[in-house]
Amino acid sequence: MRKISIFSLIVATLLLIGCATVPKATVNVNAPNQVFINGNIYTENSDTPQAEAFSVKNGKFVFVGSNEDAKRFINKNTKVIDLKGQTVYPSFIDSHTHPGLVAMSAGNGELAEYQLPTTSKEDVYAYLRKIAKEKPDLDYLMIGEWSNPLWGVEDPDRKEIDDIFPKTLVVLLDSSGHSY
Repeated sequence: MRKISIFSLIVATLLLIGCATVPKATVNVNAPNQVFINGNIYTENSDTPQAEAFSVKNGKFVFVGSNEDAKRFINKNTKVIDLKGQTVYPSFIDSHTHPGLVAMSAGNGELAEYQLPTTSKEDVYAYLRKIAKEKPDLDYLMIGEWSNPLWGVEDPDRKEIDDIFPKTLVVLLDSSGHSY
């Protein structure tokens, strides 16, 4: 009798497990938005210099590794991009050009004609006053280079320059080519 009850208990348990509803697969809310596969990815990591895949969530890398390992990040909401062997370098590339500055300065004879003194702030303002007196109808003046060490953490004073050139657009270039 005891054998039948243990057997009945096992059968009943198996029937209950077999009839239980299996929950539907849930979407992994932490899954990346994009997974890039089949790439030649240069990682700049000396331990793992190359990879095949990476994933991105909200603009940030969350995985770099093999195609096989990348599969675990893919669900129905993930956009999968096949790189087809293309090379990926991790970096922000900026040649640090100033195209607007180049366009404005092209053909601007004042850049060659005038150079700001590097002796003192007062000398710079005196030199600007001299230019304003010589060319009172000047529409535009781009001039450089003003010395960064001369000004420290403060830039030239716009109010002072506007007082010297009330009707002239003035662009001062610092020694690194930035305009103010």
